[in-house]
Amino acid sequence: MPQDTLEYKGQLITLDLSKKSEIMERWVKHAERQIVGQPRLIDVGGEMLEESLLRLSDPEQPLGSIIMPGPSGVGKTLLPKVFADFLLHNPKGLTRIDGQDYSQEHMVARITGAPLGYRNHETDPIFSQWNIDQFAWRAKFREYYGNLTLEQKRQNNILFAKRNILREKLETLQILEDDESPAPNIPQQEPTETLDSINQKITELGYPWYEPENETYFSIILVDEIGRGHRDLHNLMFKILDEGRYVSAREQTTNFRNSFIFITDNAGSREIAERLQRKSGGSVQLGFQGNKSQKGNEGDLDKEIYDISTRALKKVFQVEFLNRADHIVAARPLYRESFFRIFDIQISELHAHLEKQKCPLVLKIDGAVKELVVNESLDKPEENARILKRKIKKYITRNLRRLRVSEQIKSGDVLVVTLDPEFSKEVIFKKILKNGTGKKTLTLPSN
Repeated sequence: MPQDTLEYKGQLITLDLSKKSEIMERWVKHAERQIVGQPRLIDVGGEMLEESLLRLSDPEQPLGSIIMPGPSGVGKTLLPKVFADFLLHNPKGLTRIDGQDYSQEHMVARITGAPLGYRNHETDPIFSQWNIDQFAWRAKFREYYGNLTLEQKRQNNILFAKRNILREKLETLQILEDDESPAPNIPQQEPTETLDSINQKITELGYPWYEPENETYFSIILVDEIGRGHRDLHNLMFKILDEGRYVSAREQTTNFRNSFIFITDNAGSREIAERLQRKSGGSVQLGFQGNKSQKGNEGDLDKEIYDISTRALKKVFQVEFLNRADHIVAARPLYRESFFRIFDIQISELHAHLEKQKCPLVLKIDGAVKELVVNESLDKPEENARILKRKIKKYITRNLRRLRVSEQIKSGDVLVVTLDPEFSKEVIFKKILKNGTGKKTLTLPSN
């Protein structure tokens, strides 16, 4: 068979495909602070961001899409939240669809919109253009407003007050014109400023008007546990992944071509647990306490998890639907070490929450307390990492609240949390005295 001959002039230089882009490095650094034990999910998130900078895929499809099967509570829904925080500086800046809320056919109409004449037909569907774009627009508005001087902010507020008053007047005049009854003899004064002139002044300040036809608004869509949703929800997402748009029941087109779509499902979680138990001789429950030999073969483990999850997905979804996604990445089970990292993240978030409540405290937690919380979390691995948060609430958060209400601690105190030497599953809170005389053991109020 004849082969084409490649002809070129000059010296060839091998390029380094492993070199990460600047946005990928920033994303990985940002994501690893919050997402634990899911390096492949983090990498795919970075690839989707790179696609937003230089679009080489089909422009008629979403910017990026990923289906994430696997166990519950290991970070699948956390990924799009961290993604929204990185892209829009708002972890809640996404449109979320919970599959279990749309398990019946008529419920899906809330996403697509009810036809004219039907109940709630005047309500915008969840997947209207504004509803999916609003978070990106609000991010632009926060940037715009944050860059204004105090005088410009005052001028901006005055202009919008004038604009709202003028619009109300114009709407009132339109109602009077449409009314067939004799209109009262109201003297009409020409407004000193027109709506267009006010809008022009607002534009000169740099106000980011919502212009979906001219502007690019990145949107983030999370469809959580899609397997629990009705078949119509699957068909809707199939159309969006395939064409990058959909037409509502009111014949309004929503563009998803600048969207990042994250789809999660628990398919294969039980099979993954059974596989890990067999691989470890029954000593591992759901793979959360993996040993070093397992961690040394992470590539093989990822492939096994991917194969199991893909087979489970094909039992629920059509192959055509799965092929429309850019990535299918199975979430890993969490190892014991991951629980310790998640513990540290939760305590950091607790410190931040106390700061917001204007009651900053410094918590120094003994390693034995951390061991107790993690070990009890591993007793029920089927509940995954979510149980860790409940255990932290049981041993630390709840007791902090009781100490605060009983006025034993106040803002700025430094607390040491240790285990009771007599009762190994009881925690003791001690306060470091500011005069340097030592520590004071705090008494927890009785329930």
